[in-house]
Order: sequence, then structure tokens, then C-alpha cells
Amino acid sequence: MTDDEPTQPPGLTSGPGWRARLLPDLGVLVMFSALATAFLRGAWVDPSARFAGLGDPPLFIWYLRWVPHALAHGQNPWFTDHMNYPAGFNVMWNTAMPLAGVVLAPITAVFGPIVSYNVLVTAGYALSAFAAYIAVRRFVDHRAAAVLAGLVYGFSPYMVLQSYSHAHLIVAFVPPLLLVVLHELLVEQRWALWKTGAALGLLVTAQFLLAEEMLLAEALVAGLTSVGLVVLYRGRVRAKAAYALKALAVGGVIAGVLCAWPLVAQFRGPQHLGPGAIQPEDTFVSDLAGFVVPTFQQWISPSSAAHIYRRFTPTTIGVEWNAYVGLPLLVLAGAMAVVWRRRPIVVVSALSALGIAVLSLGPYLHVAGHDYLAVKLPWRLVREVPLATHMLPGRLILYAWVFLALLIGLFVDAVLARRGRRLVAGLAVTAVVLLPLIPLAPPYTPSPVPSFFTAGGGVHRLPPGSVAVVAPWSTGDVTDDAPMIWQAAADMRFKMPSGYSIRPDRVDNRPAFGPVPTILGRALGQLKGGETIGTDEPTLDAMRAEIRGWKTRAVIVGPIANESRVVDYLTLLLGRRPERTGGVWVWWLSAD
Repeated sequence: MTDDEPTQPPGLTSGPGWRARLLPDLGVLVMFSALATAFLRGAWVDPSARFAGLGDPPLFIWYLRWVPHALAHGQNPWFTDHMNYPAGFNVMWNTAMPLAGVVLAPITAVFGPIVSYNVLVTAGYALSAFAAYIAVRRFVDHRAAAVLAGLVYGFSPYMVLQSYSHAHLIVAFVPPLLLVVLHELLVEQRWALWKTGAALGLLVTAQFLLAEEMLLAEALVAGLTSVGLVVLYRGRVRAKAAYALKALAVGGVIAGVLCAWPLVAQFRGPQHLGPGAIQPEDTFVSDLAGFVVPTFQQWISPSSAAHIYRRFTPTTIGVEWNAYVGLPLLVLAGAMAVVWRRRPIVVVSALSALGIAVLSLGPYLHVAGHDYLAVKLPWRLVREVPLATHMLPGRLILYAWVFLALLIGLFVDAVLARRGRRLVAGLAVTAVVLLPLIPLAPPYTPSPVPSFFTAGGGVHRLPPGSVAVVAPWSTGDVTDDAPMIWQAAADMRFKMPSGYSIRPDRVDNRPAFGPVPTILGRALGQLKGGETIGTDEPTLDAMRAEIRGWKTRAVIVGPIANESRVVDYLTLLLGRRPERTGGVWVWWLSAD
């Protein structure tokens, strides 16, 4: 289908020289890894007591410990009651990243889950950039063009903003590699059929075990791109169909077998979710102005831009303002689509990126924070597809970056083939396109773990698997999720009735966030917030009944706002003063 593309892609050819080509590729991977480490240097100054980003990382840190812990102890990795005890929650409906938990298990075991998380985010940048480099290398002659494309994808505005809180969305090496496999599946068809099918099945499985939301999005994007190919080259469909369908069948069987157990656990296992979207509709979407208005995370972002991007939806979650592409790149992509309209790879890439951008706008139009509900958009059709309600349209922009990076790679490849003034002019255009994309380094969050929860700490007085009430009471608020990290640091020594997760509501099984509401949990949250709460005996007795019902073996207060008030209240509740040990306050309770 692509007569003008090289029949022997420079980066993926076979033959006697493949070992010589492997060394430069490994050098590129090392370079991307070094850049990612330098980019996250704030966390790497003290990687066991700081984590990259802010907000949700405690959740991922927890899962990096939970998955290997469950497998090592013969427990079901897809369900746990170590948080939200005793009800527990279905791990598969949460962003558990089980594949990452298994791969990073040795690092977690030796250095702890915070270091493991920093490795995960760093590897997310590096591997995503490297995968894009590999994909683009398939279509270009100059390695430098593929390297630049890898940098554009791996350090794109989407990647940097999502790295604040959503590690599962930035370990994004699968999309570019899927592009390679789909190009082979639908266009080149040079690999043995079983190899193409196996590569597809393994990539699908890897994505399923890293981020299911991304797998749904990839199915949508692959379908969109495939339809585009069929429409553009319908005369060649019959010749390509047999190979493609057979390879798809092989991939489907492999993915089906490997994903069967967690899929059954997700939809039939304990605490599976009922109907309803996890996130509200028409909130996590791209704003039309967001494509050209730089956010706070860009190196070039004038103060006037803040007056616009602060109105983007969701207004309080800046990590989702990830639509920025920049006007120069939009102009370049449009110009390439017109000037190189006879190059199939350019046309398909440009149209795919455009289609993805339109879908990312959501069901209705948003412009500079203003809603235009009368302007209905194509996402309204997509959301009718089963499970599509669990996708957030604004996050589709990642896949536009796959195609935009490819377009940049093709442009730079053509520039590097020029000489003299044309070369200088091309490099100048490249600089103008890339300059607005330079990001600022994301923040880091200090997260020291009290020695009580570390090796040799007092937590080992607790029987394995016993229950502890820990304050702050973890609910998903960024100010109270430290106990999830402490529990992970303690190698899941204890269970706790608090903790952030997505679970079924007790009334109608619809998605709900955070632990099951309790009287004690509400009181601890109010005390942390400086509120005055009642000390009447009926209320205290109700809290004591909850503690007894959980068969609690310890009540622990770690570093927390209004710590003295929390300790005084629990002293009244439990009838005695706590022990101060390892940086926490502890009331040891009997098993009765």
C-alpha cells in the first residue's frame, strides 16, 4: 500500500549487519534513559524519600508492592482486602499495573516501593521515547530524524503532564510498537504470519496488564486508522485481507489466553463494578483552545496564557490539560498533508492525528473554558460502544502524538537529505516547531516513611495480616494518602479499613471512590481538618464497635495535620495514652 516507502526499513532489517545496527539503538536507549533521569532529577536526589509528581503516586506505589506480595504469598492478585477492609476491592477495576509490579519486583524488594515508582516513571519516559524512535526508524533513512521523533513523543506535553499523577498513562511504549505491527499487518506483510500475530497478541496483553483504558483507546485508534487505509486504498484490500485476518486471529488467541484469568476476575470476581461510568461525562476532554495555548508545564508559556488554560475542564486538575500541540506543529502537519499528499504514510498520519484530536474534544465543544452544548461532536457516537464510557476523551491525545512524531520524523528526514540553504531553512523550521514543545521538569513530593514501618521497626509486632487503623485516614485526598505508602513500605504487614480505590457502591454497585464510609473515618478526617467533633458516649461507643468489629490490633497516628488533637481524641476514645515509637503514636490492642 505504500509504494513510496522503503521496502527494507532501515531500523528493522535483517541480515548479517543487524548486530552492528543494534549497538547504536542501544546507545539511543541509554541516551533517553539519561535524559529521563535528569528530567526527574528532583526525585532522584533522594529516591527512597521522594517520588516524582504529585497527587496519585501513592496509589501506584502501593500496587508496586501489592502485586509481588500477593504472588509471593499465593494470594489472589486481582482482589485484596488490605485496603478498604473488610470489604476489599477488585484490583482489576483500578490502575494496578500488574505487569509493572512483576517486572519491578526485584527493585521493590531491595530498595523499596518508592524507588521502584521513580524507576517506573523514569522508564516510562525512556521506553516510550525509544519505542517511538523504533517505530519512526522504520520509515526514515536518517537515525537523527527518528531520535528527534522519539524525543517529541516521549517528552510531549501529554506525557509530562500525565506523569504528575498517572504512571499507567506514561508507560506508553505500546502505541508506537502497535504502529509497527499494524503497518506490518496491513501494509508490508513481510514477517511470517505467526510472528505478526504473536507480536500483536503480546503487545495487547502487555497493554492490558499496564492500562486497560489505553487498550480500549488503542482499539479505537487502530480501527480508525484501518478504516482510513481501506478507504484510501480500497483497491488493494482483497490482496491484503487474508494475511491480516489470519494474523489477527493468531493475536486474538494469544491475547485471549493470556488475559482470560484477570478478565474473569474483573467482570465476575468479588467486588466487580456494576453499570455506570467511573468518571463524569464531558469533563476530561480537550478544549479547542488547548491545542494552541501553552500550559504551565511548557518552557514558553506567557502569563496571559494562564487566564485561558485555568478555565479548561476539569478546572482543578491541571494534569488533564494535555491537548497542547502548538501552532507551528499544527501548521507543519497541515502543510505536509497538502504538499506530500501522494505519500500514503503522510496522509494517513495527518488524517489519523486530526481524527483523534476531534474525538478528544468529547461529546460537546469547549473553547477557552466556554461550553457550546449545541455543537455536538463525534464522541457522542463512540460512547455508545460497550466499555467506551470508561475512556476519557482528552487522553486520546497521546495517540495523536504517535502520528505527529512520525510526521516530524519524516520532515526532518527530508531536511537532512538537503544541502546548503535548503538544509539551513529546514533546520530553522524544525527549531520553530520544536521550541514551543520544550517542557519544564515536573515536581516531586517528599514522602519520608516513619521508621516504625521500615525493616526492624515496631510494625513487626503486628501479626501478619492483622488489622491496623492508621491516621491520616486514607481516602484519595493528596493530604492523607501517606499511610498507603507506609503500608507498602511495611511489605503489607497489616490490613487497614481506609485506603483509596475504586469500588462498587453498596447501594447499586455503581463505581465509588475511597473506602466505605465509617464513623471513625469521618471523625479522623474532621480532626485533621481542625474541626471540633462530639465526644458523647453514643458516638464514642459506635467508633469502639467499629474498631472491635475489625478485630483491630493497633491504632497508629503518623505525621498528620493537627496531630495533637488527633492523639488526644483517640486517647479519650481508647481510654489510655499511646506509645511513642518510630515516629508514630501507637495504641496496641488485644485480639479479643
